[in-house]
This record gives sequence, C-alpha cells and structure tokens, in this order.
Amino acid sequence: MTSAAEASADSARTDKVTDSPTAGASSSPAPGDEYTRPNPLVTSDDPAVISHTRKAIGNASDPWAKAVAIQGWVFENVKEKNFKTGFAPASEVARNLTGDCTEHGVLTAAMCRAVGIPSRVVIGLVYADRLGGFGYHLWTEAYVKGRWVAVDSSFDQTAVDAVHIKLSDSSLAGVSPYEAFLPVVRVLSKLTLEPVEIK
Repeated sequence: MTSAAEASADSARTDKVTDSPTAGASSSPAPGDEYTRPNPLVTSDDPAVISHTRKAIGNASDPWAKAVAIQGWVFENVKEKNFKTGFAPASEVARNLTGDCTEHGVLTAAMCRAVGIPSRVVIGLVYADRLGGFGYHLWTEAYVKGRWVAVDSSFDQTAVDAVHIKLSDSSLAGVSPYEAFLPVVRVLSKLTLEPVEIK
C-alpha cells in the first residue's frame, strides 16, 4: 500500500492506494529467518496447519497463487467469528477454526510459512461502519515477488484497501502478542481519525 501525505501543525491528510504483488520496486534485503521459521504463535510446523495448507493450495505452484488460496481458505473455514480468545496460536486456530482478526492473521501467516512463503502480521487500524469508525486490527503480509504484499483473511481481501492503516509489523518471534499492539494503543490515545472519503 502506498500513500502520499500532507500535514499542517495539527492535522495530516494521507491518501492511500492499494498495491499489488507486482507494483513498484521490489524490497531489499530479503526477509530474515524469523519470517520463515515457526514460533510459539506462528506454528507453521504444526500437523493441522500443514494439513490445512495442503488442502488450501491444491496444485498451485506460484507463491502469490498459494498466498491467495491460503487467504481464501482461512476466510471460508474460520467460520465462527468471535472475540472469545485473546490471541491464540495458529495450532489452536487450526483445530477449532474460531476467532477474530488475530486468529485469522496468525493462521494465514503460519500457512504461508508452511509452504515456504515468508510472512508477518501487521498491527494497525481498520475503518468499519459496524465499529462506528476505526478499531484495532491485525492482518497478514506475505513476501512474494520480492515485496511484502498485504492480505486480510478476516475480510477476504487479497488487495488490502485504504481503510487499513498499518502502524507496525512483526514476525511474532520472541514477543508477547499484546506487546505487538502497543503502537496501536499509543496512536489511538493521541489521535482523532476522520475519513474524508471512502470508495
């Protein structure tokens, strides 16, 4: 996602444009091992995660096609959308197929890593009418075609739109899951967001 911003003393305007896996220059350097290895939350070596991944990707061979298939599978199969769990590891989500955006995000990241696609989670804000504005959100980025590309399995999006505001990202290696949300808490405590136009 690219953006252009203009600022004054007490306000800023940001215009966001959705990127694709082929838009713009590729990123450098390539992601490190922490984005490909399993960790306590992104349990890409878990048998249930691996089994779901095989079902999701079918015969796909292209990394972007695999990421798209994984995103769609998570959206379709995490049927019970709820806020009962604070932040479950992918292994738990793969077995109970329930949860909110954090569960969608970690399962998507784990399934991507299970087929060798580097992945990370993104912590930020999303605008939703049902929230009455912006709220906390977590989605996934997969490293394909030399760049990080966002997908959101909570909303079945392979092109994350301009209502998503990224504040930070994490491999979730060696961090408390709640620690990852600190940037969002810091921003929301000092910020008022007013969407000018949503298309």
